[in-house]
Amino acid sequence: LNIYHHSKAARDHTRKAIKEAGLELEMKDSEATGLEMNAKGVDKGTGLKQLCHHLGISIEETIVVGDADNDKEALETAGLAVAMGNAKESIKEISDVIVSDNDHDGCAEVIENYLL
Repeated sequence: LNIYHHSKAARDHTRKAIKEAGLELEMKDSEATGLEMNAKGVDKGTGLKQLCHHLGISIEETIVVGDADNDKEALETAGLAVAMGNAKESIKEISDVIVSDNDHDGCAEVIENYLL
């Protein structure tokens, strides 16, 4: 579940309310003001592993492109971790490759250089 907010303060308010309610959720920031929530122990990395198992492919054959905290586990799991040029510094640090930002065809760059 991803909830978009009008401001970072509103997102922080939602995060605090969820914690105070005792809900056991994984919460990660996404984009400028989004709050992504998953069941405890579930993230994009576990989803990638399940998808690979279902498709019968190895993790080494995967590429993940990300830019924010909600992509961290998937990037750490993937065969090739790609950060967008506009990614947070912490995401760039854990990535194998950095491509152009999302306004300058970064995803196309990944497709052309690593998939075709």
